[in-house]
Amino acid sequence: MPSESELAERFGVSQGTVRKAIDELANENLLVRRQGKGTFVSTHDDPRSFFASFGWPQ
Repeated sequence: MPSESELAERFGVSQGTVRKAIDELANENLLVRRQGKGTFVSTHDDPRSFFASFGWPQ
């Protein structure tokens, strides 16, 4: 995933706005942050985890 500064520049928003958006996506388990490595899109091997992200019963 691009860096926070690259995303901010690309979308014309502040880095703080990008950081908040990334934090929200990480809280929803859609992104994973790895210190020193970067931010990655989550993978979900269990199909039930897909529905859980929408708050649907499993």
